[in-house]
Amino acid sequence: MTACGVCHSDLHVMMKGEIPFSSLWVIGHEITGEVVEHGPLTDHKIVKRFPVGSRVVGAFIMPCGTCSCCAKDDKLQKAMTLDATHIVNAAKEDAVERIREITGGMGVDVAVEALGKPQTFMQCTLSVKDGGKAVMIGDSHKLVPLVK
Repeated sequence: MTACGVCHSDLHVMMKGEIPFSSLWVIGHEITGEVVEHGPLTDHKIVKRFPVGSRVVGAFIMPCGTCSCCAKDDKLQKAMTLDATHIVNAAKEDAVERIREITGGMGVDVAVEALGKPQTFMQCTLSVKDGGKAVMIGDSHKLVPLVK
């Protein structure tokens, strides 16, 4: 592992002490790293796809979307203190419509999906302008059709 982000779920664990697994774990689940070796039972497809020296990213905890940690509006206000020019609350307004309104109908250059919900995959895809980039890092348990 070369780097690890600390996200809101990590802060929730630190502040409330609600650890969803046994102790002696290091929190932090948004990681980057480099493959340094493969174990003897590693599937050959994985070895081929990620040879030694490959740079890799891992994110593997799914948000529930309904608990108080996921549903708080304070994250949007925090974004404004960090110089965000606009905020969009998808729980209270049509995110794609609002983004199109903000951008004069064009869409954004880059949109990032990190929740893994079919709805947010679609919102991400529909929010980018022609030629823009939709970055999908969320992990869905279902097949997600993407159309634009």
